[in-house]
Amino acid sequence: MKTTGSISGILKNLKPAHPNDDSEKYAALKRVLDQAFERASKGKGAEHHSFGEQFENQFILRGARRFGLGALQFQIAKKNEQICKTQDPQAKINEFLDIINYAAAAVILLEERARQTIPK
Repeated sequence: MKTTGSISGILKNLKPAHPNDDSEKYAALKRVLDQAFERASKGKGAEHHSFGEQFENQFILRGARRFGLGALQFQIAKKNEQICKTQDPQAKINEFLDIINYAAAAVILLEERARQTIPK
């Protein structure tokens, strides 16, 4: 058997296609979400905020647990204002990626509250 291409490509071809698999339709979304992840885990977020901690133990969530969901909503609003003020397309992209990460932190906080692991 001739093996050309990447391992992930080969493995993808070995898996039976699910008849309702829409993952390729959402490839652009996955690419952007991956960029947001990279920004948080290896970019600005890691450089300024992680201190080697798990995401859910970083200040982004510790602060939200202490000050509430509004803390994350404020950060999203602040990023939105910064987007409106800059003309640099890459800076705008970076701010939107940061918004995605603040929104993800909000989802984590709400999920924690739903599991009643922290006081509401």
